[in-house]
Amino acid sequence: MKKTIFTMAMTAAVCAAAAAATPADKAEQEKARAAQKASADAWNALHKEAEALVRKDFKGGFANYFHDNIDAARALYESALTNGVMLNAQKIAACRRIAQMHLEATRDGKAALAAMDAAFKLPGLSEEDRKAAEAERKSLRVLMRLEKPEPRAEKKAAEVKKDANYFRQSFAALDRQRRDAARAQDALLNDYIPFIAGQDFDAFAKAFAAAAKDVDANYPTLNVYRKFRDWTNGWHVKRNPSKAMRDPRFRAFMLEAFEKAPEAKRLSPADMVAWAGDDVACQAKAAAYGAKVLELAKDPANKIAPAAVDAAKKAVAYKDAGTDPVRRIAAVSAYFAALGKADDKVGQAELLAKEAQALLKAGDEKGARTVWEAREKLVPPRPQAKLACVWWKDAPSDLRGILESDVYKNAPKGYLNRKYGDNLKFLIETDAAILGREMTTDKGEKFRPTELFAFCDDKGVKIMLRAYLDNMADVKAGLAGVPGYETYLATGVDDAYHCIMFDPKEGGKPDDTFVTMYDNATGYRNVTTKKGNLQYSNLYLDDGVATLVSIPWASAFASIPSKSPAWYFEAIHWCHGGLSWGGSVSVHQRSSFGELAFAGVDAAALTAIKRRLLFAAKGVLGAALSSRSNGYAEIWKDPELGDQDFWREEAKPFVDRLQAASARVKKDMSDADVNEIYDACGEDMFNVVYKLSQMRTRWLQKKMTE
Repeated sequence: MKKTIFTMAMTAAVCAAAAAATPADKAEQEKARAAQKASADAWNALHKEAEALVRKDFKGGFANYFHDNIDAARALYESALTNGVMLNAQKIAACRRIAQMHLEATRDGKAALAAMDAAFKLPGLSEEDRKAAEAERKSLRVLMRLEKPEPRAEKKAAEVKKDANYFRQSFAALDRQRRDAARAQDALLNDYIPFIAGQDFDAFAKAFAAAAKDVDANYPTLNVYRKFRDWTNGWHVKRNPSKAMRDPRFRAFMLEAFEKAPEAKRLSPADMVAWAGDDVACQAKAAAYGAKVLELAKDPANKIAPAAVDAAKKAVAYKDAGTDPVRRIAAVSAYFAALGKADDKVGQAELLAKEAQALLKAGDEKGARTVWEAREKLVPPRPQAKLACVWWKDAPSDLRGILESDVYKNAPKGYLNRKYGDNLKFLIETDAAILGREMTTDKGEKFRPTELFAFCDDKGVKIMLRAYLDNMADVKAGLAGVPGYETYLATGVDDAYHCIMFDPKEGGKPDDTFVTMYDNATGYRNVTTKKGNLQYSNLYLDDGVATLVSIPWASAFASIPSKSPAWYFEAIHWCHGGLSWGGSVSVHQRSSFGELAFAGVDAAALTAIKRRLLFAAKGVLGAALSSRSNGYAEIWKDPELGDQDFWREEAKPFVDRLQAASARVKKDMSDADVNEIYDACGEDMFNVVYKLSQMRTRWLQKKMTE
């Protein structure tokens, strides 16, 4: 009744106000609405245009050092500050975006703070405007780590007092509003449970016990236990578990809470087994519930899911396993025996691998090795693929010349005959040494595997892939395509690798855009066609396609044969379901790379490599010293762009040494001179930019700390 009277009174007041409004008042109201709409439209248009510019320079996962578009976006926001149409609230938002642009473009924190301070100098600021500006300034300072964020959890804890009163108040309010039980369930699931799970374990345990007791007594239809079980199974919770959930006591505590629940709210034995999972602290209870599940499963009327039966058998098998690796190995055997799969070596091998990983994650390396040794009795380790990368003096540079040579015909070759993917079953059921074995498709059709051939000369390393195809007539006619390659190359056993994908058709281009590491001073150079560090060609033959990949020594000068006796390579040919040389079970599988061991590279061959490298290194040094292009070495002596003190004291002595060595690099150098110059200065000439960068860093550190 009171609500009806209040509503009637409010309606009458509104009608009276409307009747009292004069034509002038209405015109003023209309003018205000038009001004508000104009300001909103102007701001939305400017904001949309500016953010589109920002996205063009968005750095994302890869660095982008250009910020022209971000600067243009900042200029747009700056124009808003003098726009008479826009309101102060919009200008304050513009100040915050201007500050952000300074951080995004140049990391200029001082300019960012100044831009935000400008919001407080806007004319006609209301108290509400000042509060908004202060909130924006605080968010900026928190972002810049000049202030700490508000302790949200502590604030919420104070509001709800960490006890069951929160439940009582929330659900009572829902009852007063005559909301249905589903809304109460949502409040429980989406509000309180995430909150208490975010506390430390002791606070969580106390809050959950009190809350569960309160709900059980006052809301018998609400099942807090099942709701908590459902919440913890959410994918977002599993990916980012809360503080309480990360505590080692958590799962055992909840298992005990589930056991103490009122009978009508208890989880089923199968649910209890699933909740216990692989937690060592819950093994005994999981086994007891597993036994109940197996007993229930004897009666088909109970409709126990097969997956629940399997989980129960595993729980029973692991009853006494603990963390002891020997007992866990025995538990795996007992589990598969209970499944009636004692001969399933594939399944046992997969589970033993998970056991080894779990022990390693727990810090028990010795135990992990024990379990892995048991696995290797089921799955003999596959030997690493190896192939000689032979020295071939005066080798032809074209594919046809290579294919028609006696060297190629008589050289050892590798074969892409290892099935790509999770091929554990294949490994166990067949022997691992399959070189020369007849290859067949899943339908039993015979085919020749792709060949791999590698050699090196004074120019660099050459890798050739020779694919045999039955449909070359269709390929040449453009009626069929050629399966592509995904390849990986590491120039040393511990080096970062390059990923290059190849299109084997004539005129096809490699995709060399994937970079796992930037250029650095160890000789690593991005292997890309753009930088000239990769040459690539294809040749159609009557029975297939040949692909040649050439990598000059200059792109990996720190990995010439005297320093890196082998390179590491993997090739996956996406044909017949995917076939690889090293046996990759997934792409980027570093551990499956095969070994390309340099063979026949004697002292004379090494000298030939160094001779060619010296001329390349001389070119790198020349570019660094070029005044025409502001070379990195030359720029330091520039009176405006450089630092003449740094040049005289640090850079010049280093550069003078390299220049003296470079002057000795001539066509008629003796072998002795080649080795002496390269060993003393060759890598420094290649790395002149990196060396000077290191010197500059040390110089600045010294100047700033003196």
